[in-house]
Amino acid sequence: MKQAEKRTNGRQGFVTKGDLQRARLVTMADLRDSIMLSRQTIWRMRRAGRFPQPIQIGRRLLWSEHKLWTWLNRQRTYGGR
Repeated sequence: MKQAEKRTNGRQGFVTKGDLQRARLVTMADLRDSIMLSRQTIWRMRRAGRFPQPIQIGRRLLWSEHKLWTWLNRQRTYGGR
């Protein structure tokens, strides 16, 4: 039995350190710097369904870093499909 399961006695909804790391959110500026695409290209790809959708918090749009890395790895593996 995993340590997290022992502490929760099988309760669902327990947040682990891994969950928190996957929940890190990045801004458009961070996104552009890390994947080297323009704002316009990101929006075009997003509208076409070829880019992860952002999460809106207030007026800000933020992306899940985990989803971005998963998407980026797929692009490398499958040649952008």
